[in-house]
Amino acid sequence: MIGFGYNQTDEAECQGSNMRRVLIIILLAYCIGGWVVLPYAIEHYGPKWIARQTGATLSLESVRFNPLTCTLSLKEVALDDPKGEPLLRFASLRVNMGAWAAVLGTVHIEELGIERPELYLSRNTAGDLNVAFLDANETSASKPEDASPLHVKVDRLLIEGGFISLRDASGAKPFALQIAPLYLNVEHFDTRTREGTIRLRAQTHDGGMATLKAGLSKGVGYRLEGELTYDSGRLFTGWQYLQDALALEIADGALHGRGTFSLDSGDPHATRLYNAALRLEHLRIKPKNAPHDLMRLEALNVEGIEVAPSQRRLQAQRVALVSPVLYAKRLEDGSVDWNAYLGTSKTKEAEVSEAPWTLSVAEIEVQAGLARLVDESVTPKAAINIDAFGLHVRDYQSNPAHKIGYEVTMKLNETGVFGSSGTFSLSPFALLGAVHIEGLDLKALDPYVTSALALTLARGYLRLDANVTTDGTSSRMEGRASLHDLVLNTALDDQLLLAFDTFSAAPFVLANDHVQIETLDLHALYANVHIDENKTLNYTKLRRSSASPAASPPFVVDIARFSLRDAAVDFADDSLPLHFRSHINELGGVVYGISSHPSAQTHLDMSGVVDRYGMMKLSGALAPFAPRSFADVALTFRNIALANMSPYSAGFAGRVIDEGKLDLDLRYHIVASQMTGENRIVIKKIKLGDTIGEAAPLPLGLAVALLEDRDGVIDIDLPVEGDMDNPRFRYGAVVYGAIKNLIVKAASAPFAVLGSLLGVESDTLRQVVFAPGRALLLPPEREKLDQLAHALSSRPKLTLGISGAYVLPDDATALRQIIFEAQYAKALEGSKGADPLEALYVEALGVEALTALRTAHMQSADAAAREQTLRETMRQTLIGLQEVGIEELESLAHARSRCVREYLIQECAIPAAQTLLELNSIGEMEGGDAVGSILSVRSQE
Repeated sequence: MIGFGYNQTDEAECQGSNMRRVLIIILLAYCIGGWVVLPYAIEHYGPKWIARQTGATLSLESVRFNPLTCTLSLKEVALDDPKGEPLLRFASLRVNMGAWAAVLGTVHIEELGIERPELYLSRNTAGDLNVAFLDANETSASKPEDASPLHVKVDRLLIEGGFISLRDASGAKPFALQIAPLYLNVEHFDTRTREGTIRLRAQTHDGGMATLKAGLSKGVGYRLEGELTYDSGRLFTGWQYLQDALALEIADGALHGRGTFSLDSGDPHATRLYNAALRLEHLRIKPKNAPHDLMRLEALNVEGIEVAPSQRRLQAQRVALVSPVLYAKRLEDGSVDWNAYLGTSKTKEAEVSEAPWTLSVAEIEVQAGLARLVDESVTPKAAINIDAFGLHVRDYQSNPAHKIGYEVTMKLNETGVFGSSGTFSLSPFALLGAVHIEGLDLKALDPYVTSALALTLARGYLRLDANVTTDGTSSRMEGRASLHDLVLNTALDDQLLLAFDTFSAAPFVLANDHVQIETLDLHALYANVHIDENKTLNYTKLRRSSASPAASPPFVVDIARFSLRDAAVDFADDSLPLHFRSHINELGGVVYGISSHPSAQTHLDMSGVVDRYGMMKLSGALAPFAPRSFADVALTFRNIALANMSPYSAGFAGRVIDEGKLDLDLRYHIVASQMTGENRIVIKKIKLGDTIGEAAPLPLGLAVALLEDRDGVIDIDLPVEGDMDNPRFRYGAVVYGAIKNLIVKAASAPFAVLGSLLGVESDTLRQVVFAPGRALLLPPEREKLDQLAHALSSRPKLTLGISGAYVLPDDATALRQIIFEAQYAKALEGSKGADPLEALYVEALGVEALTALRTAHMQSADAAAREQTLRETMRQTLIGLQEVGIEELESLAHARSRCVREYLIQECAIPAAQTLLELNSIGEMEGGDAVGSILSVRSQE
């Protein structure tokens, strides 16, 4: 009972009695309305009003209201959407309100409890939410501007044992998430003092747990400050919502987070999250429906997180990835498998652009990372393994122009070490840093080398120490680089092609399209050079594709000094009748001033050992990238074994060389494509072998015999020249042509060669002149034979052929005269002083012939002249009657050849073996003032 004080008078008693009756009636009406009317109205008219306003269906099992305690209780409440699908359920709702709070203008809820609430939120295949009908029926009525806010006090609000069901059918596969149990506790909430405390705890069906502890305080609006924590059982559930778009799934992983937040309903700038931290652990990502992993991560720690939505700012003190493992693959078509997993969909750009979020992280760290990269676009597949990957980024900011510090280290394919540190910015991209690479095994690049060239990179290691600078438009790298223990084999037969111990550039500067190297050093180079049966060089067969390479911008090269040490070359030529092999070792030297500029001159000084006892030396200058513009180069070979040259002599001249040594001095001068060459060839003690091939060989033996001196030395100066711009110009053809011409000339005009060696006219050497009918050497011919003897004595391999000759009619006439003179002399001796001419005439022709002859000469008036003419006529007649046949002429020819041979042997001391009488070579010579013996030269072989 509730009572009020009053005066103790009768009137007062009467009035008090009436007041009590009124109050009792009001109280009775209030109790009846609370116990009966209000529950009935809520239970019977509430669902109808809900259906009329929203189209939803509300069902209530029971409604109870205690007007004395102002307690409202609802049992088994169910709200279904217009389609009949469940939207809200709870077992009971109990609201205990202060009895007189409403009278004082205050809504005072002492306790509000909801037991086992169930909230069902869903989105259909079209993307529509199941609560969208509530927005469609929302009234547009607004509170008057001058209405004062209602004072609400809540001593305690408790929700426990409920759950929230989330379903989304808009994707390729339906997604479902259940949050249960749900716990919410609000205490001491007051809208006037803006105070209160909130505790929220929710758990997902996969073990995730979120908790919130916050206090309500007075700010510009309502300020809520507190702590939020989240612990995830599995990330797989949430990832199901995105995996259809990304073709990925999280196979394992848990997320933990904590942080302090601040919300102010009246000041959006006060809303922020700070002192927050996230930890993602045991993450494992793989493709959908595939057993292999794409990524694993032991932990991701983000510390010192601060989020300011109004300022669109996100910052963190430290981000650390612990033991990440990445698997990536480049497919045969050149694409990366991650592209397919992440998708290629593009979001539509917002019509109204918002200010971008700013992101800053004081420190980003990657610890003990691994990466396994496979490239299937090359054959065989390439594999790159990155181990012990570490990254440290300092002061990262999303401002693209901000300079960010970094330091990265890793191991590549177990042996290589890579490290880099410095600063960079993103836009424009700029980098200033140092790079260190050591022990990087280049064998991992073998698939790329093999796909482009018929080579296998057996091994090789890279070392690099350099500083790198780039500003987006230009770049520069300077430092030292070297390759070690490089071995290249041919892909077809796995034969060693090229190898070296060290190839270093120190220091070097690479700036855009220009490289400058102070010293380029190549140590212990080995090259295997082979020409096959088809005359194809092995290095020209390395490119797998016949397509011409794409044109690239010119690249400028400047090398101050190139040093070659302890190099070796094996050269083989199987295109020759005899296979050629040669080995050059101890090859080394220095090259100065290598430059790609056309006018630059490079100076050479190189030397090496050829086979076992030979040597070579190269010196001079040339324009290396425009050799036709200028070259002045000298190449010297000493003590080269000629037996090794047999393959070339056999293919060139048809003869094998068994023994001998070669010295060669080559000097070539080129200006504006005009080449002049001075070749000096010195051959020592050459010994020819068998004939090779079916074609007629060149007379190499005769050339050797002609050119070789007494000491077995052939010394030849062989100049050559040519126009290098002529498409038919071939250097080798020019040199071989000059040598071939020399050999052919030795065969066709040997005396011309001897004449050039002796300094005499070659035409006078090939015959010895005799007086007609005589076989006696004339003084000029003795001089000629002395000169020939000198040539023979200095060329012991040369044999002189001597053929006797006679001339018709000169020698026949001379022989008749000689025979007649002999008869006349003999007759004169027996005539005791009388002239036997007439007797010889009568003996030969008879008296009648003499009488007739005299009669014919009687016409002359001068008796003395008549007698002289008669005698001369008889003399010539008798000479003409002498018989001279072929035997007499051949005898004369033989006598002449013997005369020449005997003079050479007896007077000039020429060995008999070097002279040869060619009796079967007697022939006729047409008439002239002089006749002689025919000489020829040949090799003794």
